[in-house]
Amino acid sequence: MKHILQIQEIKEKNKKSIVAFMQENGIEKVVVEFDGSGDSGQMERSIIYPSSKEDLSDKKIPFISFFQRYSVGEWTVESNEVERSFDEAIEDFSYSILEDNHGGWEINDGSYGEIIINANGSGRIEFNQRVMETEFDETEF
Repeated sequence: MKHILQIQEIKEKNKKSIVAFMQENGIEKVVVEFDGSGDSGQMERSIIYPSSKEDLSDKKIPFISFFQRYSVGEWTVESNEVERSFDEAIEDFSYSILEDNHGGWEINDGSYGEIIINANGSGRIEFNQRVMETEFDETEF
């Protein structure tokens, strides 16, 4: 349970770092398009609004990378503060928020949609799940 709280704290710090960068650079929102299927998925592209004349994608921001480890019957979290480009931070954050809310989004027919991150810290996921239908009919003769 302790490791889950650590992960949530890390994610919240990363979100604050992204939001602070957005506010400092006049970014109102970022829209991240995602698509998954066949047990893999990816962030397709990120769109910054309003578009900037200056390329902000490679500017560095503070970010905490982490991973979970299970050893001797216990989960632990290892983290490292790094500087990531804004694009990398947005992509990592998007994977994290999508997995938290729609785990398995990339499995089978997969899902697609958009993750909208607003400069006030709010956001939403517009999620479309692909579903393969099978209809069964049984006839005796």
